[in-house]
Amino acid sequence: MNDFMEKQHKSERINQNKTKVDDALRGFYRKMKDDSNNAISPEENGRHYEGDIILTPDQAEAIYSRMTEQNNTRVKRKFIGSKVRRWDPRKPIMYSFDGAHTPREQRIIELALEHWHNITCLNFIRLDDEPKGNRIVFTDVDGCASNVGRHPLGEPQYVSLAPECIRLGIITHEVMHSLGAWHEQSRPDRDYYVNVRWENIDRDSKGQFLKEQPADVDSAGVPYDYGSIMHYRSKAFARYDDLFTINTYISDYQRTIGQRDQLSFNDIRLMNKVYCSNSCPRKLACQRGGYTDPRNCLDNVCFGFSDSFHL
Repeated sequence: MNDFMEKQHKSERINQNKTKVDDALRGFYRKMKDDSNNAISPEENGRHYEGDIILTPDQAEAIYSRMTEQNNTRVKRKFIGSKVRRWDPRKPIMYSFDGAHTPREQRIIELALEHWHNITCLNFIRLDDEPKGNRIVFTDVDGCASNVGRHPLGEPQYVSLAPECIRLGIITHEVMHSLGAWHEQSRPDRDYYVNVRWENIDRDSKGQFLKEQPADVDSAGVPYDYGSIMHYRSKAFARYDDLFTINTYISDYQRTIGQRDQLSFNDIRLMNKVYCSNSCPRKLACQRGGYTDPRNCLDNVCFGFSDSFHL
């Protein structure tokens, strides 16, 4: 009998140890490859709001107030509503480097800016003087992270791109934050398109999945976009690697969300509606949600010229 009980206790200890090891391994693999959306997005590893958004004091206060329901302070999304935080499209956006990036890394960052230049009316000019005044300053001190929108007091707007962030898609994502865009799944209509699996989210990360009220949002008439470069991946901030935190209601798009390969049609359309609506003297008649090309006012940009994954 004693031998039996001893074996039973030993078996229980082994099972307990196995559970601990399994949990540790699952936690380890959470940092590794994600079969659904390739590798974990580096911006998820940040310590900021929604992983990679550096809030200004007024933004942090507004969001905290809404979370605690102490008042009706509003925060505009998907695109930041306050015009004081938008860049003036009539003027070039100045940018510089603080010396943290190699020449190769600087060139990759500039390729991303060239892409923004080619698809919008926005122009970027590099300055190699001391970073000061209203400009974008690229650094690498804080992972992949950015403020949302232009600094309202005319100070430099820092975009952090650590070595693991030097990929065109991630750079484009962070630059889109700096131009004023929030994350796609924060939209108030997201529950019509995705199901947030709260039970699968890491305990300390549930605040990363807040959504806004309709009165708080400026989406410029652009519909919810599964393929947006600003959308979380399906396992973002999961407790374990094999858990989905976001399920798309149309299963075909489950592998689409979270892509960091390219801007979607609607990403580009949004930025052009916000910044470039006055670039051409007249707007051409467009079908299928197209818009007048701000770089060629005699031409339209129509759905289908690049991948787009909206309903």
